[in-house]
Amino acid sequence: MRALADVSWLLPLCYGGHEHHAAALRWLDGISAGDRVVVCRTAQMGLLRLLSNPAVMGADVCPSDAAWKLNDRIFTDRRFTFEDEPAGLEGELRRLTRGFPYSPKFWQDAYLAAFAVASDLSLITFDQGFRKFQRLRSVVLAME
Repeated sequence: MRALADVSWLLPLCYGGHEHHAAALRWLDGISAGDRVVVCRTAQMGLLRLLSNPAVMGADVCPSDAAWKLNDRIFTDRRFTFEDEPAGLEGELRRLTRGFPYSPKFWQDAYLAAFAVASDLSLITFDQGFRKFQRLRSVVLAME
């Protein structure tokens, strides 16, 4: 299995003080030896943005250099890989967004869903909102 990481899963994985850290880690530890977690640029940027945001991290906020170090540590784990946009992403994005009304996270979520579909990946997330995208194979973890 190959799964695209959503930032709603990456942040709890990287931050031990997050309420969903144990669930994120449990999922990662449960994957098979040959399985891979794919990180794309938009999830990476979301992680860096949240790690350096005092409103999210409180006293544990990371300056930019520390946020990059946490990002880099992810890729020392052989289960993680970084991938650029796949061919066919824009066409899939247009299909997934046809006819949807506005919502605050719609475009970002649609982009990740299209990335996963175009790359034949599952999506690992805590965000229930991804269930709205047809053709997306998502693993929506329960919040603890």
